[in-house]
Amino acid sequence: MPERLDDGGRTVPIALAVHRGTATAALADGNGIVQVFRLRPGVPASPIGHHDTGHVPYRLAFADPRATTLAVGGWSGSITILRSAVQGRPAVLRMQHGEPAVDLVPLGETDQSMLVASRGITGLARVWSVLASSGAAAEPPVTSMTAVAADERQLLLVAASAGAERLRCWAVDPGRGRAEALPDIHHLGGASVVTAARLGDRAWLATAGETGTVLWTVTERLDVRIEDTYPADQPDVEHVVLGANPRLVLGTAGPEHLRLRIASGPKLVDPEDECVTALVAEQIGDRLLVAAGNDDGEVRIVEFDAPAVRTVHQGRPVAAVALLLVGGNLTIVAADRYNGLVAVPETAIEGIPWQISHLVTVPASRGRRLFGVADRPPRLLSWVIGEDGRLRLDRTLSGELRGDPRQVARTESAMAVADGGGQLLLVDGDAAEVTAANLNVTIDALAGIPGTEMFVAARGGRLICVARNDGGASAGKSQAAGPG
Repeated sequence: MPERLDDGGRTVPIALAVHRGTATAALADGNGIVQVFRLRPGVPASPIGHHDTGHVPYRLAFADPRATTLAVGGWSGSITILRSAVQGRPAVLRMQHGEPAVDLVPLGETDQSMLVASRGITGLARVWSVLASSGAAAEPPVTSMTAVAADERQLLLVAASAGAERLRCWAVDPGRGRAEALPDIHHLGGASVVTAARLGDRAWLATAGETGTVLWTVTERLDVRIEDTYPADQPDVEHVVLGANPRLVLGTAGPEHLRLRIASGPKLVDPEDECVTALVAEQIGDRLLVAAGNDDGEVRIVEFDAPAVRTVHQGRPVAAVALLLVGGNLTIVAADRYNGLVAVPETAIEGIPWQISHLVTVPASRGRRLFGVADRPPRLLSWVIGEDGRLRLDRTLSGELRGDPRQVARTESAMAVADGGGQLLLVDGDAAEVTAANLNVTIDALAGIPGTEMFVAARGGRLICVARNDGGASAGKSQAAGPG
């Protein structure tokens, strides 16, 4: 059966699943509407499910033969997962592939998840693990987490599940390696990404989704209150930015936009047709630094004084960016999708013949060391900044991963990377000493706890607290990611 049907000159995405003699078909139109049908011999088909994905579909694929989960690849680069797709109101999970015209291929099922591969217009490929639904009610998987210090003792952790309005909150106790549940907060229309920052003597939280961005204040008692809301006209949000320059700056970015504004004030930058594939924001004193890479191969920096967005490098499509201080001067390092590395201004960086998926700096050692994560072969890397300003690969670092890198996070003095083999590597940001924690599961999200070398991992609806202790790693008890 064809994957796309010619309907009177219109190409229509379709999908088919057959289980125990029962056929289920899905068909999409150009307005983002997906209809699901049961097919029976000699019986006219009528829709049994009707879903508005919000995007123009490019490809449909059932992730399992039972047709319980439908994946929708969009022209814009979006991926929408519809669970229980034959029912009237499915659970919805939204993701971003990173480039437009997303093709989809189901890869089969494991005991706990379904695997779906996606491929974009230039060949960028990803594999997604979608948790299989069960009969019992369960917390939705956490897809984005952030943490902030409300004061010297109080630490807040906030988690979002893509597309869900409810965001879960915890008070984190690093000394005990515990996270105690707090009341939920709600982002109308659903949030997909979250970030937080302590700026001056105040703690802030930002949540962003398809319907808009919300700015929250966090009190010393860990109460979270809405400060302001900003409706969205660019639905695909992959990044949210929060910082001060010196006024409070809030922004979002995704496959179709890069937008920064003064909180409760005017827009600063909003370039058209900005297909952001990588973004980094660093707060250095009262100065906010923002750099982005896009699908056109441009590396761009936001100049807040103008305000404007300036291109500092033109090359191949960008996969990752990082900001360094080399000799006290700002340097942007970018990795492209074809194993290329560049440092701007012209600073020599030792290249490697591998694809870099993440570039990370740790604030305590930003002027001395850069970390990178390679997809193939999967491993953690580091470069040391020499007195001559050159970035040389640190070959003493032992950072082999058991599987593909899945999640990366940092604190002020450490960074961590989780792989597909259930391992979490924790790295001292200065000496680059690597220790490993065996989690035995592949995690969905990872966040660093400010002021510590502790990280919180999420698997489905549960949390695992992991900390570096005297060069080693210890894992706290797995905890339910919900009220309790």
